[in-house]
Amino acid sequence: MKPNQDIRELIKKSPFKSYEVAKALGYSSGSALSTKLQTELSDDERQYFIQKIRSMSDDDLNDDWRIRRYINQEVKIEPTYISKILRKINQLRADVDTASTKEDFVRISKLAEQISREIK
Repeated sequence: MKPNQDIRELIKKSPFKSYEVAKALGYSSGSALSTKLQTELSDDERQYFIQKIRSMSDDDLNDDWRIRRYINQEVKIEPTYISKILRKINQLRADVDTASTKEDFVRISKLAEQISREIK
């Protein structure tokens, strides 16, 4: 059995690629994370890794993953995720209607970029 087999299994079961998990854990690549997992982690490190990987499912990354898979037609997306995108679009429309300062337009631009990434 390989060192840190429980962590490896948790990563495999997650909906994320190893490089995405590595990035969330502060490593530059999936290879760097793999190298780290070649030796047994301390109890503190193990708990941190497990907590971080599990919490990823609650983050927006999970929404991004579902949207990407839906667009690639690998799975159906649940209506709640479509609703989330539509809420962001409606917020964008409302922000455009009330924008008056440069900061408002910068914020609007960032929101538009985020929406664009989610639907690509």
